[in-house]
Amino acid sequence: MLRRTLLAALCASVLVSPTSATWSIVVVNRRTGEVGVAGATCVENIYLIGRLPVALPGLGGGVIQASGAFQDLVPMAQGLRARLSPADILALVQAAEPTVGELQTGIVALYPGAPVTFSGRGTQTASGGVVGEVGDFAYSIQGNVLTGLGVVGMARDALLATNGDLGQRLMAAMEAARAMGGDGRCSCNRGPRPTSCGSPPPSFRKSAHGAFVLIARIGDAQPPCLTGADCQLASFHLSLNVRGRAADPDPVQTMQSLYDAWRVERAGRPDGIRSTVSAVAALPADGLTKRVVIVQLVDLDGVPLTHGGATVRVASASGARLNTSVSPVADLGDGRYRFSIGSSLRAGTDTFAITAEDRLVRATLYPYLEVRSEAPTALHVGIDRLSASAGGTAPFVLALPGFEGARYLVLASASGSTPPTWVRGVWLPLVRDPWFTLSRQFAGD
Repeated sequence: MLRRTLLAALCASVLVSPTSATWSIVVVNRRTGEVGVAGATCVENIYLIGRLPVALPGLGGGVIQASGAFQDLVPMAQGLRARLSPADILALVQAAEPTVGELQTGIVALYPGAPVTFSGRGTQTASGGVVGEVGDFAYSIQGNVLTGLGVVGMARDALLATNGDLGQRLMAAMEAARAMGGDGRCSCNRGPRPTSCGSPPPSFRKSAHGAFVLIARIGDAQPPCLTGADCQLASFHLSLNVRGRAADPDPVQTMQSLYDAWRVERAGRPDGIRSTVSAVAALPADGLTKRVVIVQLVDLDGVPLTHGGATVRVASASGARLNTSVSPVADLGDGRYRFSIGSSLRAGTDTFAITAEDRLVRATLYPYLEVRSEAPTALHVGIDRLSASAGGTAPFVLALPGFEGARYLVLASASGSTPPTWVRGVWLPLVRDPWFTLSRQFAGD
């Protein structure tokens, strides 16, 4: 029903203008919540980033290319917002496209659903695509009028084999496609036969005239995507576009220089995925317990910040009422920030959006911090697991009416509760093992 409703709203014919991109990469990282899109073409002076991609933070992305209408990005975005499968979104796009045989597209979702690529029979030679789901990544890579389909294959291999974050992987994939000759109209000098020089051609100066790369992260603003020319934002985590002419250098190499400068500028600035949060997993909903949360800001290259000065804010990720109270954030001056959460009498799970902002970046820490408020028990433990090798602290809350202020021992066993252990005239439901002995040793009297 939802698919038919969207289709009815979007099937009106539109006057199309071709989006002549020749290769593109759409990829998501389902662990970090990132959506990345990159592409290039041998069309001069084209604002490719404004006509080829859609990127919706937290949802997914896609491209419309060959002679497909960029207005097809509108049903693509609506399908992603409705969390339809990429296959169902492709059907919406095909229904809205006047010349399906000349359409090339790729669609990838952050939520479960296999990525898709489609190349109409009327797309030009050396046309095709590949899709896959490998580890955290799902991708769709496609192109047409290439020097050969090795352009697509080498881009995929570089995307998956490169060590680094999503930006580094995307740039490596774009360079691999460029090295294979990319768009044959630029790299092959045999007139109307752009795919006849081999892949890669024996020698060439350029693989394209225009190129772009973008990454949208959780916390980035949502583009409206009402016309097809408004389906990405310059305020995304990464947004680079090279609009070149025949006499200009290869746009992929120019974009690499821009990307390198972009990374240098972000050294020593907070990154939303690299930064860490140290907090409890749960606290009792007793209206009394408070717990400290420490935020360690880390930059894009994994280097912890050693200075203060950022503005760190904490809010409900969904806007819903929190079950806990949040104190003001204190800047500790060494890259760490501290705040506390206090329990109420309401049980439930709070999801916190923590943002760190300086004069250049506004980073949303992801995954979000989740803290459960649980019904009080006689012995409440605030963490779910503790590494024996890494160590750590396990916060306990005792709720024993009539024994406030009494002395107590906290004992533990890693072997279960039977057979029990005799301690001071009482059978304790703990197996006497090395953990029990250690906890008894450090429990004191």
